[in-house]
Amino acid sequence: RLVAWQEAEATMSQTRAGLARPPALVFLTHDAGDDEEGRRVVARMRIVDRELRAAGLRTHFDERRANDDAGRTSMAEAVDEAVLVAAFLTRRYIERTAGKDPTPGSDAKLSTFEFDYACRRKGPSRIVPVIFETGCRDPDSWTGPVAVRLREKPAVDMVDDAAVMEGVAKLVEMD
Repeated sequence: RLVAWQEAEATMSQTRAGLARPPALVFLTHDAGDDEEGRRVVARMRIVDRELRAAGLRTHFDERRANDDAGRTSMAEAVDEAVLVAAFLTRRYIERTAGKDPTPGSDAKLSTFEFDYACRRKGPSRIVPVIFETGCRDPDSWTGPVAVRLREKPAVDMVDDAAVMEGVAKLVEMD
């Protein structure tokens, strides 16, 4: 136990001394439904989250989609700390950030809150659009706040499951 404590203390001392910096935090904003192909977005997000962590980044991935005061506070703190916000675009996410809720009683308000807060705190320059379904590949099809803030930005394409690793590598390069 003493050795583990000493190792932890040494790591904290190095961090305080500026010799080591903690891994960058990437905030992952997404919808919790199914995409246009019927794939569970959260299940796909778990893979992206795991691969980003394996590449040495920290992530904020809220698969519970806690839409209460504690959840919003945690989300805001993570956005504030994040060096990058990855917005995983599905048609449903784009509609929700525009305030359109195709399924009442859902987490639509949380998507709007996350995206708006990230835009205010980080600005569009630190938000990366990640294409998560085929119907979102054309930025001219985007609407609402996503279109206004992200249409001109280069996007990372993770539509195909096989492209996830390449997309993760691109996000890692951006940190």
